[in-house]
Amino acid sequence: MVRGHPRTPQPAVAAAAAAAADDRIDLVSLSPEDLNDLVHRLCMKLHGTAEGPRELIGPGQAATVFRDRSRTGERWVLQCRRNRHVVPAETVHALAGQMLDVQASRGILVTTSWFEARSHAFAQRSGRIDLVDGRALKALLREHLGV
Repeated sequence: MVRGHPRTPQPAVAAAAAAAADDRIDLVSLSPEDLNDLVHRLCMKLHGTAEGPRELIGPGQAATVFRDRSRTGERWVLQCRRNRHVVPAETVHALAGQMLDVQASRGILVTTSWFEARSHAFAQRSGRIDLVDGRALKALLREHLGV
């Protein structure tokens, strides 16, 4: 079995499915790698197959996935943050820097917690950054992956 292969059962999915039985998914209890795998599967479900290589970059709880979208040729940066507390605006600024560094046209920052108002304001001003908080993430996982 190869980790990340579509036919290989993912531990994150099994753990999240078990938690979904009582409608409470504890995303923070997942390892950073399992959370990243789960979010990557969600993005593949929403946007089609992965077109580019996955490169994990960043310290600790941060994982970045670079994807080249075949339909538009755009490069996207997807970053997952496993947090228990508010995500500060500096984290969104750092994503904007990563986007600039790899010439990405869009960035998506996913967290298990929530974003402060300055984070939302910065993302809105950029017009190229989407923020997905824990509540929205749980709803997307439930709707699209049945987790």
